[in-house]
Amino acid sequence: MLPEKLCELPFLKKLDLYDNNLHDLPEGFENLLEVDLAQNYFEEPIDIEYVKKKKKIRLKSPERCNGRKLEVERAESEYSKDTDEEFSCCSKSEEKDIENKSVCSSEDWDSDTYWIPHFSHNTTTSQSPWLFFVKRKMEEGNFCPMDAHQVSIADQVEYEKLCNPKVVYESDGQFDDYSSDES
Repeated sequence: MLPEKLCELPFLKKLDLYDNNLHDLPEGFENLLEVDLAQNYFEEPIDIEYVKKKKKIRLKSPERCNGRKLEVERAESEYSKDTDEEFSCCSKSEEKDIENKSVCSSEDWDSDTYWIPHFSHNTTTSQSPWLFFVKRKMEEGNFCPMDAHQVSIADQVEYEKLCNPKVVYESDGQFDDYSSDES
């Protein structure tokens, strides 16, 4: 559904409503420079003025179709619950429910004299559930995760050696004459 005074907007010059599943023709589109209303669920205008305006828009997209969009009706499947037999059973059970309700238990939604809107604060946790669990258990004092311990000096040295290994330089020296004779 379009706003009622859409075409009366002062700076609106082009209105492209091609294939928008609209059921009502917008009023006042005659004032616009370019208009395309094809492939909607209403009859497309056939006057010369509209055809000229439509051709201006269609210069950029010539593959568009003309005319009215066909409404597709869904065929009822075998699983549809709208059969007369099921409908009568449902309506009978609803009547029984209405009879079983007492007068004092009926809800009157319109009985409130006023309604005050309120802000509902949505709390979203930025932490993962596991981190939240670990933090809570640590605060309680009965959980000791491995990551909370100080890293040992030996582990720090080993990590440093892995990250920054010693560079081995090849030099001439004592074992320089060693070579394999198999080559």
